[in-house]
Amino acid sequence: MLGYEEGDRILITIANLLQKCPKQNFLFCRVSADNFAGLCQYESRAELQNWFQKLVQAFRQQELTNNKRIATELCMGVYCLEEEDRNVSIDNIVNRANIAQKYIKSLPGDQFGFYNKEIRDKVVDESELESEMEGAIERQEFRIFVQPKISIQNHNRIVGGEVLVRWENPRRGTILPGQFISIMEREGKIILLDRYMFELSCKWLHEYLRSGNPPINLAVNVSKMGILRDDFVDYYGSIKEKYEIPDGLLELEFTETVMLSDDTVFNSLVAKLHEKRIYLFP
Repeated sequence: MLGYEEGDRILITIANLLQKCPKQNFLFCRVSADNFAGLCQYESRAELQNWFQKLVQAFRQQELTNNKRIATELCMGVYCLEEEDRNVSIDNIVNRANIAQKYIKSLPGDQFGFYNKEIRDKVVDESELESEMEGAIERQEFRIFVQPKISIQNHNRIVGGEVLVRWENPRRGTILPGQFISIMEREGKIILLDRYMFELSCKWLHEYLRSGNPPINLAVNVSKMGILRDDFVDYYGSIKEKYEIPDGLLELEFTETVMLSDDTVFNSLVAKLHEKRIYLFP
């Protein structure tokens, strides 16, 4: 979202902070992309958690003047070596810490967590879902359900609807958003789902109006990750035109955890959408 140059600068900032740790107790390296791994001595698990909070605070202070658009989140998974782990390979140790990190990364904000068997089982389950996601969009397994909005002042007439998504998985049956949205956000696939659901919604609304029904407002969720795409306004505007949706009937709602901290960027985005008669709400 920020571009490679800004991403590299953030990685360098983190590396510099890790290098300031006491050399006798810590050993760190960068594994790949935005993943770092480390070994450290500790007296208690609380000590590790306190150290992570100090790292986050130091990182926040460094980033205050550099990055005014996105609040970058740090996540750390920890595997604590036990006496019975003397014969466990370094690869397995790092993998277990990575499993803990992958699990907590789906939670909002800066996160810190320890590996355990329950986390491992959940991550394995999520990995299976993840492997099916992109193909599920191509196979049209994601379906829209419109939850009506009723006006009690207008004789209980349906005046609008909110589009809900369900994954009709042939192996698991109906999967609710709480089980797959956070995975798609984490893996960057949420944009594909956003756009697929918006087009399905416009297609449904077009057919609904063509059948002679009175106009209704339709609210569709969109991720903030999708909002930051350069072609966001053009894409959503083109789909609205493709299905001949009358002005003022479409609302976009965002609920996801990526933070927009630049009011100028946000206000500009809202103004461009309003030109196309599409409305954006938090």
